[in-house]
Amino acid sequence: MNKMKKSYLIFVLIGLTLKSQAQVDSIVELEKTGVLTWLKSESVKKEAPICAMLFLAGAADGLSQDLLFHYNEFERTTGFENHQYWDPDISWRNKYKNGDPNAGAKFFGSTTFLVGLTDGYHASRSFRDIMIITSLATSDKGVTKKEIATKMAIYTICYGSGFTLVYDYLIK
Repeated sequence: MNKMKKSYLIFVLIGLTLKSQAQVDSIVELEKTGVLTWLKSESVKKEAPICAMLFLAGAADGLSQDLLFHYNEFERTTGFENHQYWDPDISWRNKYKNGDPNAGAKFFGSTTFLVGLTDGYHASRSFRDIMIITSLATSDKGVTKKEIATKMAIYTICYGSGFTLVYDYLIK
């Protein structure tokens, strides 16, 4: 992991730790500050699936970037050996008849809205997009600017955590 990513992750984790330790000394304090009530609230239950979808979107993005820039590490880590599907240097041709761009699309939509069915790179990108769109469509819209900003921060952390998990830790 590069220094920038490490610094960001460490900053977020330290910030969350310091905030929780400085403001919350005990379970009693958690209850007094309303944190436990918030964690038990309906809003958290509504946000959990959205956060999970954004985490998966980030993981799919991490996978697509590993395929694109670190295919050898992907192959070594996962053991997947279907180069024609996973290796972006050759799999991009799967969307065309006989692998030839001049021959046209392999099937209806293979070069546009169904491209995610043709190879690993496009499948992971399509999955990422579906998760983001679904999470946006199912998210309650915040009433206040503070609620919207809070959701933006939480969603960004969820997405980034999924990306970082796959790109920096799982495929090496």
